[in-house]
Amino acid sequence: MQPRYPLGPIAPAPGCVYDPNTGNPDGTGRTAFAGNIIPVNRIDPAAKTMLGRIRKSGFLNNDGVTATNNYNTTGSAKLDRDTNDFKINYVPNERTTVFGRYSISRAQLFDPPVLGDAMGGATGGGQVGIAPSRIQSVGLGGTYTISPTMLIDVNAGYTRQRLGAEHAPDLDLGAFGVDVLKIPGTNGDARLQGGTPAFSFQTGGWNGIGNIDTGNPFQFRDNQYVANTNLSWIKGPHDLRFGVEHTRNGLNHFQPQGGAFQTARGSFRFNGNVTALNGGPAATKANSLAQFLLGAPNEVGKAVQNANPNSLRWTTWSAYARDRWQVTPKLTINYGVRWEYYPFATADHGGVKLFDPKTGNVLISGFGNTPLDNGVDVGSGRFLPLLGIAYRLGSKTVIRTGY
Repeated sequence: MQPRYPLGPIAPAPGCVYDPNTGNPDGTGRTAFAGNIIPVNRIDPAAKTMLGRIRKSGFLNNDGVTATNNYNTTGSAKLDRDTNDFKINYVPNERTTVFGRYSISRAQLFDPPVLGDAMGGATGGGQVGIAPSRIQSVGLGGTYTISPTMLIDVNAGYTRQRLGAEHAPDLDLGAFGVDVLKIPGTNGDARLQGGTPAFSFQTGGWNGIGNIDTGNPFQFRDNQYVANTNLSWIKGPHDLRFGVEHTRNGLNHFQPQGGAFQTARGSFRFNGNVTALNGGPAATKANSLAQFLLGAPNEVGKAVQNANPNSLRWTTWSAYARDRWQVTPKLTINYGVRWEYYPFATADHGGVKLFDPKTGNVLISGFGNTPLDNGVDVGSGRFLPLLGIAYRLGSKTVIRTGY
């Protein structure tokens, strides 16, 4: 078993480390730490805790010679998934058929952290922690034969998609940043804001510590409803078909994001300049690690999502008429038209946002004097013509063209 990173007086990788409490405010005139070693009483408790969480199961090349890329770890992601499908067909009489279908798929992906309790990104290259999902789908439909040449079908469906990613179980629970590391302002009131803050290093290629995934956590709860009916009619050489369709979609997302390094649990970035000498050699990886040990980040941030969930609702309507005309045994012509209508999207709390280039303002529908559709005229829909021709040259060759 390899020992954890030593936590007595800490000397980072070779490089000159300057005391930020000395010199001038602009970083000039600083004095280097004696022996290039940070005294124990200057080490930040949160930094000490995080370094102490680097797991023992990683292989540390502690040969006393090299201190470059000397920590190795292995691990693999794990995916558990089960899917169930149920369907019932019912034929009450010779003219009618009815079906019902239900499907559910549950899954959970776990990508282990590369530094164990210290997190530091995912071993498998994804997002560290667990990613649960549950997708459900319901479908109902039926057909009715009106006559030997006419049939109507009706269908309706609903899909519920719930996807997410959150902290690693047993490693990253609770308000770790506030309760354990004692860093005010980290974490938040929501369960998904719990866990370990992110500590990243801009200089020297150090691996980050903590939960450094800017897209984690997230939770998506999306719904889709669809209904349609179609009429098929065979009349001589014409195969006619008419139909209407309606869809309703809803997105409900929680995923606070704020740039290249901010996370929902709080983020801290270290570039090494705080422990380097202004006007002296450029900051090295030793400076960035020393800055972390002193608890003196040069940049802090936290991503906050003001509305939970961030939602979007939109509806579509469509209708069509199509004829497949068998002009001759060799020539078939398809022609028709489709109409599609897209009302302006809304949200469950107010509406969507629209930038007005004339005033430079962002309008939020449903608030103030802004109507729910933002005053946007979406027109009366779009008409899309269809034309297709197929001609059979022989038993083995068919030429097709379409628009």
